[in-house]
Amino acid sequence: MALPHHLNVGRTNCLPTEWLVLLTILILGQVGPLSAADTSADSSSLDNSQTTDYFAMNLEQLTAIRVTVSSHDALDVFATPSTVTVISREMIDQYHFITVAEALSYVAGLEVYQTIIDRNVTTARGVLQNFYANKVLLLINNTPTWQPIYGEGSVDRINLQDVERIEVLKGPASVMYGSNAYSGVINIVLRDRDHSGGAAYGRLGAPSAFGAGVNFTHHGGGWETFFSINASHETRSPYTMTGAEGQPFQGSLEFEMTEKEETGSFNFQARYGDHTLLVNGFRHEHTFLGAGPSYVSGGGEMVDNKGILAAYRYENRLNQKTRIKGSLSFDLYHRDFPISIDHTNQIVLAGDRALAELVGITQLSDLLRLELGATAENRHSRGHNTRNAVTDTDVRDNMPGAGNVLEWSGFTQLNFDFKRVDLLLGTRYTKTDDFGDNVSSRVSAVVELGERRSLKAIWGQSFRAPTMFELYFDHPTVVGNPGLVPEKSSSWELAYLASHGPVYYQVLGFYAQYEQLIQRVTPATGPPSVYQNGNSFDGRGIEVETRFQSRATNGFINYTYLDGVGDAAESNFQFVADHSVKLGMNQHFRDFSIGFLGKVLSSVEGHLDTIEAQYLLDLNFGWVQDVGELSLHHAVILKNVTGSDMLIAEYIRQTPNINSLASTGFGRSLVYYVTVEF
Repeated sequence: MALPHHLNVGRTNCLPTEWLVLLTILILGQVGPLSAADTSADSSSLDNSQTTDYFAMNLEQLTAIRVTVSSHDALDVFATPSTVTVISREMIDQYHFITVAEALSYVAGLEVYQTIIDRNVTTARGVLQNFYANKVLLLINNTPTWQPIYGEGSVDRINLQDVERIEVLKGPASVMYGSNAYSGVINIVLRDRDHSGGAAYGRLGAPSAFGAGVNFTHHGGGWETFFSINASHETRSPYTMTGAEGQPFQGSLEFEMTEKEETGSFNFQARYGDHTLLVNGFRHEHTFLGAGPSYVSGGGEMVDNKGILAAYRYENRLNQKTRIKGSLSFDLYHRDFPISIDHTNQIVLAGDRALAELVGITQLSDLLRLELGATAENRHSRGHNTRNAVTDTDVRDNMPGAGNVLEWSGFTQLNFDFKRVDLLLGTRYTKTDDFGDNVSSRVSAVVELGERRSLKAIWGQSFRAPTMFELYFDHPTVVGNPGLVPEKSSSWELAYLASHGPVYYQVLGFYAQYEQLIQRVTPATGPPSVYQNGNSFDGRGIEVETRFQSRATNGFINYTYLDGVGDAAESNFQFVADHSVKLGMNQHFRDFSIGFLGKVLSSVEGHLDTIEAQYLLDLNFGWVQDVGELSLHHAVILKNVTGSDMLIAEYIRQTPNINSLASTGFGRSLVYYVTVEF
């Protein structure tokens, strides 16, 4: 990859150790003990959405937020049967994250990558995606959303200003969610105010960025409704890209790459009694590196993604011991992108998913709770075609064998409550006509060591079903394989969580086995590449998450260690940083605040050469202004003030002249954000 002076592949981008030590000392030095008033919050009456002064919420309240990503019951992080990290609304406001992807990138054990085709690809615990984001399941208000052709979910379909919190589950979760919850789950929860009110927001940035939107919550007549709409545009600094050699796309290798991104979305949710209706629609256009990647295969042109999700949920308590939950959802997706620079040839694809679920939960005794559930899902291809843009006609059907994929499953979970120990046993059986059946199970023990301390021992399994693309694609460059079987994984982890005064921390270690991973394999004779199962390997890691908050200062330091076990793991973990540190601090002075976000990644092996250690530093300044009954929250954000080159190993194509890719959002930028709350 040929890059200008500010994106040199071999350059050493290591943060001096003294900087990191100094920043850590500055943060920890600001943390003081909480007063009695600070620690006396009643978590049972917690409503974090009601707090307009986000510095007024202490750490005990923040850790008491109840999440639902790992259980059918709302639990705090100390009691969840899985490892869960919460990005609260307060944290979003304090650190001035701009997008969902950026907020996720600061979670321990989670990275957000860019591939040749896609951007903002979430990766949990170092398990690399092949081309598409289909190993970490995306939920919106606990409703699964992913498109059936590639199996991916898009974190860009929700604007961060519309988010109440983000719940991140790391590790297998197929017992709860079935396919695609392979290495993690992300649940994006929309704003949930307990009073009528809203916010309008605008963003301006340099070199070129702007966006605006509004969200509103209304309560009345037994109804609670939420509505939002927004749009944004960004153009980033150009750099020189060198295309792949030895590809079927021949032509000029070197081209100017200017990354652009346009997003728009709307959300509507209405609750009345036991009934909830959710609608999310989005459009996300972004440049990509071409199908090659190369200039002649569309490098620098735009991929157009759009879709709509509609879901209905019903929950009713039949009696004091038994309740039922039911849901119906429909997820429609469309994508098109050019595969030639003159736009003569385009790829156009579409698909939809219909999902029905019914869950029953009953308290059999003071000791034992039983959960039973069943799901049915239909995945439907609306075509994957090569289209002539001049004549607007399809010239090739790229998935001639694709039809509907019908999948059904049943699951059960038993929860034993032994006073200080909660034991969960669960299993799910899944059946499809395309690749047979699958059984995934989990066992979780949560030991309460004190009022705000717990120890978790977790074993879990998961699977990812082959996508329609992997099964049925038929093209001169890539061929699908109807004989594929699901990817499988299992993991063991031990976690300790504790909160002491102003400090919360979570420390865990895990060991995982990943089997039957689906990859494109290119024969020595050249294309077409073929999808095959294989590449089984083991991985292990350590994750440390810390948060601290006093009256005027809050911060976090997250550390991740990842490593593959044995030679078989090199094809994955050699492209993954062994060590990463992510940290942030925010200091509050009356109506003003100043803070920073930073990352340090250890060196990794690129396809050709080593990518040296990298770092990133953002600065932010905020202030609050009251105008009558309106509250204005301003923020000025300096992105990547050090001008660091954040590079990603090009592990997908592994062509003979590309070592790395520039990560999305590289280069310096200046952003001004204003939110008007009413």
